[in-house]
Amino acid sequence: MPKSRFRRPSPALVVALIALFVSLGGTSYAAFSLPKNSVGTKQLKKNAVTSVKIRNHAVTAAKLNTKGLTVPNAQHAKTADSATDATQVGGASLDSLTIARGTTSACDPSSSSFVDCGTVDLTLPRSGRVLVLASAGYDGSNSNAYRGDCKLVVDGTTTVGPTIANGQAVALDGATAIVGGPGYNANGQVATALNAVTDALPAGTHTFSLQCNQAGGSIEFPETYVAAVMLGTA
Repeated sequence: MPKSRFRRPSPALVVALIALFVSLGGTSYAAFSLPKNSVGTKQLKKNAVTSVKIRNHAVTAAKLNTKGLTVPNAQHAKTADSATDATQVGGASLDSLTIARGTTSACDPSSSSFVDCGTVDLTLPRSGRVLVLASAGYDGSNSNAYRGDCKLVVDGTTTVGPTIANGQAVALDGATAIVGGPGYNANGQVATALNAVTDALPAGTHTFSLQCNQAGGSIEFPETYVAAVMLGTA
């Protein structure tokens, strides 16, 4: 039986086969051989570029259009600038919060008339309510009972919250006379504290004060502290 002999393909057949392979694989070949600058925004499908496909640090500040960036409640951004070491107070976030730095003072009232024992100013960018906080150390004379009342006042006229009596209990002829407040040793300094939330106040600067008097005996308030915080809007 004669042996079969493999025939070498003719040059024409080789050229034909190459042409066939190129025509069938043309799309794939083109995908890896795109001309420079041939792909633009029109060639990209919607949502084709995702965050996963963006190399880290590839988008720099120079590439961002800052005018296109928005901040929620941006109209309150100046309010947050005046906040000190806080992100939230009473559930109010920084975009609706203004804090006045507390001030320290002292006073020695001489009568039942109330005098300022510490004040703080707060400028409201819009109408809103304010939380006022105050504390005071006080003491009286050694020889007689003493009492001093304290309250929080807005703009020198409006009282907010309760008026607190501070004083000493002393024994008179074997009986105990309550002159005002809880009992303390005479001339031993103790402390009192008040807090209250105002009604809605108009925009602008307001003064918040701790006012105290001398309702009986001799009393002084050598250490006081007052602070104010704007909460939300009206």
